[in-house]
Amino acid sequence: MKKTLVLAIITGALFTAAQARADLYDIAYVGADSSGNVTTASGWLDVTGGVADGGLLTVVGAVNAGTYTLVLGQDLNVNDTFTYDNLVSPGSAQFLNNVNQAGGLLWSTTGAASGTEINLWYNTPAEAATLAPFPKYYDVANAFGLWGYDGSYEPQTYGSATLTPVPEPTTVLSAALLLLPFGASTVRVLRRSRAA
Repeated sequence: MKKTLVLAIITGALFTAAQARADLYDIAYVGADSSGNVTTASGWLDVTGGVADGGLLTVVGAVNAGTYTLVLGQDLNVNDTFTYDNLVSPGSAQFLNNVNQAGGLLWSTTGAASGTEINLWYNTPAEAATLAPFPKYYDVANAFGLWGYDGSYEPQTYGSATLTPVPEPTTVLSAALLLLPFGASTVRVLRRSRAA
């Protein structure tokens, strides 16, 4: 009985730990520039309370291809190269369409707002219309934009993006792994308690 209680406590602790880490997501993007050149990007994001607080992105098939680290924090100064807010809405198809129209995610080769940068954001029709002073940057509505900058804006693409939760180990698997150190005696105790 004592072993069963220990097993239940450990299983509960593992289940709670798995739930606390339920904020890891895979991110994927595919888009094209005005000449039809395709750019893809994939990586991961760690999201806590609706804010991305870690991540990597690998860009393929474009000028400035490479792997980038998420820039933390936010910068909504429209005079800077890119604006970003790191606000994320998991479960929404437009997961970067938040309060700040000019926001989004920023990655860089240095992990800070310097070096080569990659910006990913989402344009709604309203944003495309109201942000007309920057027509090239916001001219495609209902699309994710992925732009890079290293002295010039490359790539300049629009397309689709997805944010998918990374699956957590199941409680059944965790419980099965926990049974290993306790051996057959724990299995017998569990069988007796079920029969009672």
